[in-house]
Amino acid sequence: MRTMVHRWPQDRLKPIAGDVDRDNLFPHEIWREMGDLGLLGVTIDPAYGGSGMSYLAHTVAVEEIAWASASVALSYGAHSNLCVNQIKLNGTEEQKQSLLPSLVSGAHVGALAMSEAGAGSDVVSMTLAAERRNSHYVLNGNKFWITNGAEAQTLVVYAKKDPAAGSKGITAFLIDRDMDGFSTSHHFDKLGMRGLNTAELIFDDVAVPFECVLGEEGRGVAVLMSGLDYERVVLAGIGLGIIVEAVDADALNAAVEVEIAPYLLCAPGAVAAAKVMARDLGPSITSDQIEATIDALVARWGDPEVEQGLSAFFAKVPPPWAMK
Repeated sequence: MRTMVHRWPQDRLKPIAGDVDRDNLFPHEIWREMGDLGLLGVTIDPAYGGSGMSYLAHTVAVEEIAWASASVALSYGAHSNLCVNQIKLNGTEEQKQSLLPSLVSGAHVGALAMSEAGAGSDVVSMTLAAERRNSHYVLNGNKFWITNGAEAQTLVVYAKKDPAAGSKGITAFLIDRDMDGFSTSHHFDKLGMRGLNTAELIFDDVAVPFECVLGEEGRGVAVLMSGLDYERVVLAGIGLGIIVEAVDADALNAAVEVEIAPYLLCAPGAVAAAKVMARDLGPSITSDQIEATIDALVARWGDPEVEQGLSAFFAKVPPPWAMK
């Protein structure tokens, strides 16, 4: 699984990761690409278009994506685990057949909406109201800090039907972004993971049919808890991927500083340039890229000793970031 997943994030995501966060813009086109690779339904039955694999495999996938881009990894996790996996665990057969194929293929983006401006870790204090009418529920209120909120087509949303019932008054709903009265804010700007698509959800008399209840009425907390342990394990893979990338970056810098620098003799500017080039090339450097690095350094600094030094070093020992 790791071998299969590793190549795509390194080739596709890593080169654009800086732009994604700098420009505060998530690359929407990659949803279809991840769907084609089978990444959006890792734990979903093949009958609905999924890969039918384990939560361990899902954790490996999110770790490999985070290695290339933490923003994309968290967006991916919110879609594939917080939304898609909750429908897998709690949806009716009709709901699964209707929603999962489009989510697994990447045609639709998914999200989970639990947090509010005044209800973060204290979920039971949520105020999004669900009033039961003759043939439907009517939702009024807001959700905040919702990952994928600005572009999600399918959202798992928790709302309170009976405030006096505490945790037993919460129900989970499946919301379609095209429902009348539903809207979102613009994508929030943030300090970190800026490319992650985060928004406020606004419910203004949104009519929700009874068949859009996920699980049972009043059992929203049970739906929430049914996936919580899986969510924490899978999303922990994001932290692992970030750590691996940080260690890789440090190893690249150390390799140039400690091992390559002595071969460059009296060319400190070339040492600095080598650090930048090595960092940009990353852990998948090839022999062709090594030659290109040497050529570029020689062209920049015009010193034959640079070429001799680098060639001697790479001939003596493979660069540590190539030893994967």
